[in-house]
Amino acid sequence: RHEGGSRQEEGHGMEEDHDTAEGREASRAPCASLNRKKAALDFALEGEITNPHLAAFAATPLRRALLEDARFDYWRRYSRCKKELIESWAALEQLRRCVRRLFPSSAAADADAHRTGAGLAFVELCSGRGCLSMLLAHEFPDATIHMCDADARMKLPHLTHPSMRNVTFHLEDVFRDDAEVTVRDAVAEAERTGGKCLVVGVHLCGDLARRAVELWRRSGAHALVLCPCCLPRRRRADAFGFHVADQARKMRVDAYALWCVMLYGLLATGGRDGDGDEK
Repeated sequence: RHEGGSRQEEGHGMEEDHDTAEGREASRAPCASLNRKKAALDFALEGEITNPHLAAFAATPLRRALLEDARFDYWRRYSRCKKELIESWAALEQLRRCVRRLFPSSAAADADAHRTGAGLAFVELCSGRGCLSMLLAHEFPDATIHMCDADARMKLPHLTHPSMRNVTFHLEDVFRDDAEVTVRDAVAEAERTGGKCLVVGVHLCGDLARRAVELWRRSGAHALVLCPCCLPRRRRADAFGFHVADQARKMRVDAYALWCVMLYGLLATGGRDGDGDEK
C-alpha cells in the first residue's frame, strides 16, 4: 500500500509452509524447480547456512514467497539482499524483545500483541526496499507498519503481495517535517486502541541516526531500535558528532563504539541540535 492510495491488493496472507526437514532441504536448493535464472537470494540460501539470522529466515514461509513470487523478483535480484536479511532479522529480534517488555502480562491483549501484533505500530525510517518491514509484516500480520524513505526511484512491486497488506510506504525525507508528522500520527493511531508504537532504523548513516533519536523523542513513541552505520561527515563544526573520529583516536577507543555511546546519551538527555539549543 502506498501513501495516499488504496490498498493495491488484498489477501489472507501467504500459504503456510511449515518448518519441516523437507522445507529446510528445499531452502538449500531454491532453484531446483523454478523456471528462472539464479538470483542473489538463491545464492545466499544455497548450501549450508551458518549465519543464525539467515537460517531463521530460511525456516519461515516468507522464504518461499521471496523465491517463487514474481512480485519479489526485483528484491531477490538485489545484490545486498543477504546482508539486509541478516541485519533486518537481528533488528526483528530486538523488536520482539521490546514488544515483550511493552506487553509483559499474560492478558489476552498482551498475548495478541506478542502473537499477531494487534495494537502495534512500527515506523521504519530510511527503509529502502523495506526488508525489515517485510519481516515485520510476516511476524506481526495485525500490526500497522510504515516504511519511510526519500528514494523515489525504488521499485516496490512486492508491496502488492498479500503478506504486505498492512504496510504503507511514505515517500519522505526524514529530516523534513512530514516525516515527523508520520511518526506522530503512528503513535496517536496506536494509542487510540491502547497499543504502542515502535520506531526502528537499520543501517542509518551519519546524522540520520541522530535524527532517528530526535524523531523518537519528539513523537512520544514507546520504543526505539537503532542500528547506526557510518560516522557523521566532517563538514560542520557545529554538527552533533562531527568530531567523533578525532575523539576516539585520542581516547584510543573504537570510533563506531564511541558514536553509539554518544547516540545513547541523546536518548536520556535529549542532547543539543546543530544550533546548540537544548532538546
